[in-house]
Amino acid sequence: MPTAPSMMPVFQGDPITNAAEAACVRSLKRDLSEAGVDAVILANLTIGPKRRQIDLIVATEATAIVVEVKGYIHAVHGAVDGPWALELDDGSYRELDATNPYRQALENRFAVTDALRGAQGTDLKPAVGGMLCLYPSPPVGSGIPTGDFKAAIGSYSDLLALLRQPRPDAVSLERWKAFARSLRLKDESARHPTEAEQIVADYLAAHQDLSRATLGPYIEPLFVEETTTQRLATRCKNGEQFQIVGGSGSGKSELLKRLADACATCGNLPVFVRARDFDRDFGRLLRTATARCSNRSFPGLAKAAADAGAEIILHVDALNECPTESRPDLIAALQATRVNYGVRVLLSGQQPVRLPATLSGATLALRQPDAAQAQRMVEEHIGRAMTTPETGTLELVATAHDAAILAACLGQAKATDGRFALYHGFTRARLKVAGAQSVDQGLAALATAMRTAFVSAMPRAAAARIVDAKDGTAMEAACQAGLLWEEANRVGFRHDLIGDFFAAEALLRRAGSPAELQSLVRQPIHAELREFVIGGCATTREIAALLENASDIRMLESARSGRAGAKAKGFVLDRMRDLIGRLKERYATVALSLPEDFESARRLSSLVPSLGEGHGDGPGDALHLKLIAASVGDGLLPELLDLFAETDRRLAAEADRLRAEHPGIRLAWRAAAFETVYGMHHHPSGGRHLQNILHDIQNDFRRDDGENGVVGLRDMLDRFEELSTGQLFLLMSILRRAHSTDLPSRFPDLLRHIWRTQVYHLRLIVCDLIRFRGGDLDEDDREAVRASLDEFMTGANPFLNSILIDALEGVDGIETDFSVEDAVREYETILEQPESPNTRSLALSALTSTYDHPYRDTYWEAFYEALAPGKRQALLLRALRDERGDPWLIADVLRAMARAPDSAAGPELQALAQAPKLTDGSHQYAVICFADAIRLLAALALPLSPPDAPPSDPAVRAWYRAAPLLHALNGGPSSSLPADAVPDFVGCGTAEAFDVIQRLAREARNLGFHEHANMAFDVMWPEMVLGLVRRVLSRGYAARSVFPHFGTSGSLQDEHLDAALQILARIGRTTDMALVQDWLGDPAHGEQALRTARAIEAEPVA
Repeated sequence: MPTAPSMMPVFQGDPITNAAEAACVRSLKRDLSEAGVDAVILANLTIGPKRRQIDLIVATEATAIVVEVKGYIHAVHGAVDGPWALELDDGSYRELDATNPYRQALENRFAVTDALRGAQGTDLKPAVGGMLCLYPSPPVGSGIPTGDFKAAIGSYSDLLALLRQPRPDAVSLERWKAFARSLRLKDESARHPTEAEQIVADYLAAHQDLSRATLGPYIEPLFVEETTTQRLATRCKNGEQFQIVGGSGSGKSELLKRLADACATCGNLPVFVRARDFDRDFGRLLRTATARCSNRSFPGLAKAAADAGAEIILHVDALNECPTESRPDLIAALQATRVNYGVRVLLSGQQPVRLPATLSGATLALRQPDAAQAQRMVEEHIGRAMTTPETGTLELVATAHDAAILAACLGQAKATDGRFALYHGFTRARLKVAGAQSVDQGLAALATAMRTAFVSAMPRAAAARIVDAKDGTAMEAACQAGLLWEEANRVGFRHDLIGDFFAAEALLRRAGSPAELQSLVRQPIHAELREFVIGGCATTREIAALLENASDIRMLESARSGRAGAKAKGFVLDRMRDLIGRLKERYATVALSLPEDFESARRLSSLVPSLGEGHGDGPGDALHLKLIAASVGDGLLPELLDLFAETDRRLAAEADRLRAEHPGIRLAWRAAAFETVYGMHHHPSGGRHLQNILHDIQNDFRRDDGENGVVGLRDMLDRFEELSTGQLFLLMSILRRAHSTDLPSRFPDLLRHIWRTQVYHLRLIVCDLIRFRGGDLDEDDREAVRASLDEFMTGANPFLNSILIDALEGVDGIETDFSVEDAVREYETILEQPESPNTRSLALSALTSTYDHPYRDTYWEAFYEALAPGKRQALLLRALRDERGDPWLIADVLRAMARAPDSAAGPELQALAQAPKLTDGSHQYAVICFADAIRLLAALALPLSPPDAPPSDPAVRAWYRAAPLLHALNGGPSSSLPADAVPDFVGCGTAEAFDVIQRLAREARNLGFHEHANMAFDVMWPEMVLGLVRRVLSRGYAARSVFPHFGTSGSLQDEHLDAALQILARIGRTTDMALVQDWLGDPAHGEQALRTARAIEAEPVA
């Protein structure tokens, strides 16, 4: 039932002139009324012999709060005692001249209770609280306490929460009214609206009418973090500012419009402006924006809003579309508007931007729509549910904009055959309505010019010179058709994807032959157009020229997805069918043998497969093989099942042959044969095609199997007796990632059948499935699975037992009375023993038990919460001294030590901080250990221990020379940094020094799920890093590293060049554009060079 309207008399002394006070009163009236809370508000009154001015008294039947309201724009710092200060945008502080605001709020509370006591004769301090309310919320970066039991400090939302907490001996509302009348306050409840209030009401009414007429369907976007549009609207109402960031078509603009609508619903004034319209005259932009809803000037509207207690909130859309040279001026204008008029600002854009403190707030990221989201968006646009045939076109939708276009084109079969056809139909329809059907060539030329210039908009004259080359009215017609926008002497495509479509059309026109088209498409600058170009190909010959021998799997994925059209999808699927057929022929003759170094069945890891002569891989086979995993649901499953069945027949025959040839060897020959071809083994002789298919299927996180999962998968697995071992391996691999597919109804029987195959990796798959999906089984099946897993336990194979224990977790099969106290005693027992290699190893195991053990939760609580801190540090110190020094494990020790660094570990940390240890273990974690050890030394204010003599190898010496820089970067005292530290580091050589920088940055990024040391050298030494980057990107550079065998897909040279371009995108200057352009045509680095060029072009001028 709706909440009954509340009684809300407002008694006021002098007119309220403070905008924050007026807004607070207005918000209280709205929110308390909506909540059905009867209340009395006394505003702007003076009481007591000292004539103390009181901002607000808010009283309900259960409580009363005396409120001091402050509307700070800048971050504020202070405590319950002492002066308060504002933090200005330049970083300086300006002390507030007035009394400490907290003291002011507290004294106001006492003044009110004293006045009430005088009127009523009793002490009412317990019944009346006090609060310093920073309306609507403390500015970002503020450093203030929350108050104490005498008076609270907080935001407007904190005030509402305080009003919901009853106080003892509450004063009745009638007494508050009598108190107000005794002070001769005016009852403002029944007065007519003031002129300011009427201006605000008229603005909101006009905005509501405009929203009804212009807002289209809305589907909640996909947020990276868990939130909703409604929650964001509430956060905005409570005073937050934020940036909304996401890729083109993710729904940023629509979200911003909905937040503007919610803003108006709350009684605040939304002003929606497009950043691309800004041309250094913000006043004109504001006049244009507010003219939609009011005939008042912006200053007049702002004054009316302040007088009426309404906030103005600027909604600035698509900051990335603001001309690069104008963006700093726009940010400055937004700051000036906030400072002078008290407005708040919400921004949207493709990337977060740095803002002054007065404009800063949270950053909210959006994801591109998934399949379910795409269907919701299209159905909202067409006003009905999609039919089954129509849902097949959802694979075209990659953005919110695609969804809108698809909705417009549904029902036209040819218009939905791929993204190119979709945009072709949409743009032609718009041009036809505008009576301008011959401007497509001009638009294609414009799109090409904008892409090569790395811009999203052009001055009108420059754009017209391109578009109007053949038809002087083409520009105007394209704008009328809604394909171009034109504002403030700037022109751009209404959406990035429309520009991409026309640029792809230009490539298709330009190419005179399939070979020339292939050459153009493979240029890195055209990488984003490939999907459109493939969809625009007229013949299979052209499609084959682009896709056959493709060097980039993304082209094949675009074709397979259907976004490049049915013909391209059919070509790729046929190519994969051909590959599956060839694999069937090859594996039908596979031969197996014992390895030359065979010693015993117990030590055998796998047999040796041989595919014979003349069975090599063809061009493009490797990429198509990787694509099979994502294509299982596209009709390839029957061919794959046939492939595995044929292979199984051959493997069984080979196993029987080997058994007969080696009667003295006791071995499960068939299990060994299946494990050799399907398990994860590295055979120098090859024969890993089927392993790779299974591995990719199991780990294909991209696949979307829909709400009902893979069609027929559950039924096939329920008939497991009809499946061969390889077919079972294939279907279980699919089930591992088919989260929407129900588990087989005969799952306990299936588990026992799989176990009888004795194929180790097939057992791993089913145990992994139980671990993560065992909860989907009913209780009877869980009980049957638990019994089987217990039965499978063996005393001969501890590795298999650990996997079974993990599976038992998934079906609640681990029962123990092992307690936190038991774990603590276990830890203490280790410490009671003298330190030795054995106890150091035990200490390291004690730490790993907190995350890699069936009782890890118990061990974690014991180690980090129950164990005395001194004992925990002693265990960590022993673990750090473990002789094995495995970087993977030592990294865990350092991360645990970072919770409470201990100077007793200084010598061990100093040893780790000299250079990465490359003798054993993970090279990645060797780098992390090196950096994290330095971070801990800096946190402990301990110095580095210099090597006895710098290493002679420059590549090794560079790491030693980097240590002092990392020490300073992570907070080490600047006085400890040698004056020649930077020259010494760079002096090791450009390649040697840059390898340190890029490798540290890469590992910090790759292993960023844990907090690590600060490794960004450009934070403190941007000139040094920029100089190195420029030299790396100069022709003739040769990379060097102390990590010669680091496992990566590309060469060391490629690693360095790609890293240099990435860093240049962050710190590069406009003068670096020529250097970047030298790399635009490079097959390996052209796409990163393109991203770098755009970043430099888009970087705001400092």
